Amino acid sequence: MERQRQERSDAVEHALVDFAGAYKELFIQAADDAATDANVLVNVLFSLSTQISTAKAQAQKEQQRLDDLAEWEQRQPLWDAFTAGGASAGLNPFVAHGVPIVDRWMNKPSETPITPPTITANFEPRGRIRTSGGSSEDTSSARPNLLRGFVATSQSCNRILDEELSTLQSAWSAFRTTCSWVTVDSFTLLNGFADYLVECETDAQWIYYIADAFEVAGGVGLLDSVLNGMAASALVPAMSDPQLLKRLDQEQLAKLFESSPALANQLHLIDPVTINEWWHGLTPGDSGQQNTVVHALPQIFGNLEGIPYAARATAVGGCAPGDIFALQDEERQRRADREVIPGADKYKVGAVGGCAPGDSLELMQVENDRAEQREIIPGDSYFPNHPPEDTEADEGDADIQPSEQID
Repeated sequence: MERQRQERSDAVEHALVDFAGAYKELFIQAADDAATDANVLVNVLFSLSTQISTAKAQAQKEQQRLDDLAEWEQRQPLWDAFTAGGASAGLNPFVAHGVPIVDRWMNKPSETPITPPTITANFEPRGRIRTSGGSSEDTSSARPNLLRGFVATSQSCNRILDEELSTLQSAWSAFRTTCSWVTVDSFTLLNGFADYLVECETDAQWIYYIADAFEVAGGVGLLDSVLNGMAASALVPAMSDPQLLKRLDQEQLAKLFESSPALANQLHLIDPVTINEWWHGLTPGDSGQQNTVVHALPQIFGNLEGIPYAARATAVGGCAPGDIFALQDEERQRRADREVIPGADKYKVGAVGGCAPGDSLELMQVENDRAEQREIIPGDSYFPNHPPEDTEADEGDADIQPSEQID
């Protein structure tokens, strides 16, 4: 992050050439907020590094104390026997090479444990203002090519930091596993780091849209009200599918989806195979990441294709009855609106009534393949004890065998 400081600053300075109006001020403020956040984040990272070094040293001291105490307790019977005259002087276990070592064993090591250090590392990025609140007659102008230069630099830097964040997340997880003796009081650093990258990506996306608007205008100034409209489509938090899946094994899942409802829709659009691979990369068990995910937001993960049926059933079991019925309705609608099968544009899965028997077989095979990928039985309801209401065959399907029916 320190190495990127100058590179990002230069990109901002270049973009400001011939930039004028309220949007220039918004851009300057967003760049200042990003720079300030970066400085704070660097300081928190340095503090965390110092805290972990201290914790490591204290852990080594505590281990040494435990080892010395165990050795002392093992030698104590020998010392008792020697002082009671039970051992000859020639077999004195407390003299090594003629040098007495009695003092070492007469003084019992401390039985008072070293207090585990407490680690705290908190960070939360600033929110950005990316639309103008001025007069509807105010205008702004800029050079699109220079704005795009900022976008390219920003996105390049963000990709590097995203890789560093992944490394940091792995290192923190390994530290917590190998040094559980240390106490963690408050730790929002990793989520805050990810949120910082989302803000940086949204800044880049915002300026990309603004550059397009200026280019379409042919280099003349644009009304800020027009730019506000263009900016609206850029202000959805910019998070790639891998970034989103990476966040899902972290804490505060409910807060994540509450702050960005569009992420739930994005999650449902991810390929089920990708979802399944991500799921099996989480730790299983009652205290594992899989259990945390399904219990944090059962109304979302109970209806997510790619997660095994048993886990989805567990998630649905944690929903209130009203949520379960809502999930059933959503699943029925999802099946009715399932994407058109390639090569059969006029048919949709779930609309068997308009298909010839051969078409029904073809659609059934596609549905079987998809069901196998998401680890459920074709035709089974996703929601136990609540079978779909629309599984009965229509009278017009009498010529189709039961095995050819499609749920």
